[in-house]
Amino acid sequence: MKKSNRTGLKTILVLVLILALVIIGGKTLFDVGEFDTIWDHPLDDCHELALTGAEDMTLVDNGSRVLISAADRQGLDKEQKNGIYLYDGSYSPKLVYPTEGQPQGISSVPTESGTRVFVIVHKATQDVVLILDWASDSLTLVKELPFDNVTTLNGIVAIDGERFFASQELASSFKPFQEVEKLLRLSLGKLWLYDGRALRIARDKIIYPNGLALSADKKILYVASMLNRSLIVFDYDPTTYSVQWRNQFPLQTAPDNLHWAGDRLLIGAHPKLLRLMAHSHDAIRFPAPSQVIVLDGLPDKPAISEVHSSKGGMISAISSAVVLKDRLLLGSIYTKGMLTCAALAEKEKATIQSTLPN
Repeated sequence: MKKSNRTGLKTILVLVLILALVIIGGKTLFDVGEFDTIWDHPLDDCHELALTGAEDMTLVDNGSRVLISAADRQGLDKEQKNGIYLYDGSYSPKLVYPTEGQPQGISSVPTESGTRVFVIVHKATQDVVLILDWASDSLTLVKELPFDNVTTLNGIVAIDGERFFASQELASSFKPFQEVEKLLRLSLGKLWLYDGRALRIARDKIIYPNGLALSADKKILYVASMLNRSLIVFDYDPTTYSVQWRNQFPLQTAPDNLHWAGDRLLIGAHPKLLRLMAHSHDAIRFPAPSQVIVLDGLPDKPAISEVHSSKGGMISAISSAVVLKDRLLLGSIYTKGMLTCAALAEKEKATIQSTLPN
């Protein structure tokens, strides 16, 4: 082959490689929402509460109070301790259970003897789930359940007083490999089931599973697939513990924690994942936009409504939303502060509403 032909072939190969990288890069930016427009559409009458990193919440005492899983992940408040905080709408959140490590997902369920609470805690070398009893304004440890060689647990939902589901967002415990998993959006996440005696993997091959929610009859499990910007629906058989694929709905935003408000599913969400990544390294310098969306018509005819959106606002990276009495409580992953806002608007007042494809 002549030298000029070889040179020409190399040039073509380089151009093809560059074009492929541009296409892949453009698709990645599109998939993570960088081309989406974010509007400031905040809830009314919002006030800030002094609690940093209020990542997840669960209602207790018939919905009159809330337990908050909080960790200061970036050292924004040197005096705050990692742990579970209590809030009833009338005072600042107060620490009721300090944790050795950073708490994340939290879930509670009424039992015959009171309320059982499950909390994911990230310790130095592995993750654990704390099983606690809530009574007389205090939490008492019942059991600490270790997940050997697992460091990326995220969401948790109680099935009953003994059993729960937990999501594992990433397969690797090695930080550089975790970044590769996220960048390539690999389907290496897992859904764990604890049946009261042993842990088992209920489902695998999920793209970054995050928040979890169970239907009132405990027969349908909802899983937030954060990096796939979708909600996965599984059928759950509580007699055989089997989890079967039912459906998956695109949300056009990255869902985080899931909480029920009656028969409506409240979701804290992240519309721009690259902004969230920057925010995770420096929450002060890089604010991240947030959304709170509501799903009606589940499980088979979902309609999505946006009830809150912000380019940064008072807090960034809203991860969870719960209705506490006549207020909406919003928590975030890293921000110094959380929000209490006016109650949800009526469905007719939502600025964005659309039916999701089946």
